[in-house]
Amino acid sequence: MRILKQSGVLTLTLAAALMAPAAWADNASPVGLWKNIDDTSGKPRALIRIAEANGTLQGKIEKVFLAPNKARPVRSARAP
Repeated sequence: MRILKQSGVLTLTLAAALMAPAAWADNASPVGLWKNIDDTSGKPRALIRIAEANGTLQGKIEKVFLAPNKARPVRSARAP
């Protein structure tokens, strides 16, 4: 009975040790929503979403934070 308990504990420990690296690997992924910080002012400049599609990483600017003294850029109208 004692050997059975010891082998059970050993099996659980080994399983946990083998699963741990897989859990740590996700933390290294750049996929997600990132905040871009201005180097000089230290204030947020934009929110950028990084996604993975077909094995490639793609970035999309979700939102831009303009400084109070900056005007919004004018978008040109598209022709129909």
